[in-house]
Amino acid sequence: MKFWTKVIFVVLLALFIYLRIDPILNHTVPYTYDQGRDFQKAMEMIDAGRPTFIGPTTGIMGLFHGAWWYYLLALPGILTNGLPIGFYYFMLVLSAIFNIWFFVFLRNKFNDLTALLYLSIVSISPYFVHLGFTASNNIIAPYLVMTLIFLISGLFSNKQNKLFYLMLGLTLSFTLEFEVAFGLLLIPVFFLMAVIIKPIRAKIYQIKNLVLVLAGMIIPVIPRALFEIKNNFMQTRTLLGFFTNPKLHNPSPFKKMLADRIDLFVEYARGIPYEYSAVIAGLMALFTIVVLFARRKKNKEIGFTTFLTVLLVMLFGISLLYKDNFWFNYYEGIQYVFLTLFLIAFYLLSRWNKNASYIIFVLFLVINVLALNKYNSSKAVARLEGLAETEAAFEYIHSKTGKNDYCLRIHTPPAIPHTYVYLMNWKSRTQAYKISTYDFRNNECYFIVESDPYEFRVRKWREENTPEGAELIGKKILTDNVVIEKWALK
Repeated sequence: MKFWTKVIFVVLLALFIYLRIDPILNHTVPYTYDQGRDFQKAMEMIDAGRPTFIGPTTGIMGLFHGAWWYYLLALPGILTNGLPIGFYYFMLVLSAIFNIWFFVFLRNKFNDLTALLYLSIVSISPYFVHLGFTASNNIIAPYLVMTLIFLISGLFSNKQNKLFYLMLGLTLSFTLEFEVAFGLLLIPVFFLMAVIIKPIRAKIYQIKNLVLVLAGMIIPVIPRALFEIKNNFMQTRTLLGFFTNPKLHNPSPFKKMLADRIDLFVEYARGIPYEYSAVIAGLMALFTIVVLFARRKKNKEIGFTTFLTVLLVMLFGISLLYKDNFWFNYYEGIQYVFLTLFLIAFYLLSRWNKNASYIIFVLFLVINVLALNKYNSSKAVARLEGLAETEAAFEYIHSKTGKNDYCLRIHTPPAIPHTYVYLMNWKSRTQAYKISTYDFRNNECYFIVESDPYEFRVRKWREENTPEGAELIGKKILTDNVVIEKWALK
């Protein structure tokens, strides 16, 4: 790299780390039912030394994501002894590794300026920033999309080897394991495209290469296959039943469904620039279309460009076959495909008119400065949220009970309060705090009551959990979302 390139790289990387590590240091990271459940499962695997063959639930009853998410969480679980915030540091490291690797890929394939533009965008984009401090199985899908883009690029070179085709199969299959909906749609689309696009067909459908791809696809689904054999092919029957006799929650006519899918893909594109800006996203899309069309004859990456474009079109098309709600995370990480097409157009511009490319790059650097200033200004308003909120609840209760036995009853909108259960178990294992009981201790009990959009559920919970004759003797409004009460029996 040239000196100025190195300086800008270091500055952008520092910004990348800063915007992701700040919520981690403050513990204001997302901590919901899913995180508590997944952390608990990973630690149960470690403590019991017992593997699992299936992962978190999906939106379809009886169908699960792959077990690999739990095995991935086991790594920070072992390294930090289950420290809750340790899982988020792990996600930050993972995010940094993949994005630096993709930066290197873009630099080698295109040029320094294109790679730096990529880093300037992902450093401040709320969508990409969010990936760096969120611990959820679907968050791995974007890194698999990055890997698939890298492999698609490799398909248009003459440097493939056996490992390449094995990696291609692994990437497709792991997408299915980490985000079932994406995998179910991506895999058939990819193989259909491999039929349609002649240069790819000649490679993928060579017997020796196809065997390697299929072998790579089999490896990630081995735990799922073992689960199926043990459980009378429960998921297989569920999935077949879903296709043959789907139970739709919100079926829509084609016209409305088409409009919904268009809105969804616009939302994907809108999430790429800073502040989810529709204006900037629109300008980026227009720029991409104009440059790719104007420089199509000069585009040495025309095969790569065509494949990514057709991939987006076909993913959009196959989404129209699903008449129910199509959730945002079903195509988690598709933003990297949009972004790569924009970067290809930018690279072509840099070869065509260097001054124009420098102006665009400087404009994005200015946006970075504005984003940093706005982020630092917003920090003046301290908020207790996410993991910090749940930790504060226990800190308050333990400040009253010490490490003695105590009673605790919890209402959360999800039926099972995994968030509190995981923290309670972790404090018990590492700091010798007592695990609470449901029964009143010394005629007293603490209630943690989270806000609920359906007030009747809170009323019903109180009716079932407040003994006759109990009276409220203390109340702590922790946040707008959490209230801690102390009840006593007369």
